[in-house]
Amino acid sequence: MNTTEFKTAISEAKESLRGKTLTVKFVNGGTIKKLSFTSLKSFGNAILEMEKLGAGFGFIKVGNHIVERGIYKAADFQKVLNRGIWSEVTFLATTVK
Repeated sequence: MNTTEFKTAISEAKESLRGKTLTVKFVNGGTIKKLSFTSLKSFGNAILEMEKLGAGFGFIKVGNHIVERGIYKAADFQKVLNRGIWSEVTFLATTVK
């Protein structure tokens, strides 16, 4: 997914993302980093930095202490996010093409 589509999806869901842990699994070359954020501002700043590196973005899952639910399509993101009480949302950022 390109950066514009990703940012649009995040912007549309920002109220639903408040108060959750936002995790990004960042794949850069042979390195995978797990970055966690508790504020939308710090998450947004990290996304901008990854964008500068040429990263593409996607959705992985939502979860809480009982269950995790995968997100397979960008179109399903908002729907899955609103169909449960989630404490964590996990995203993918990768520079590997």
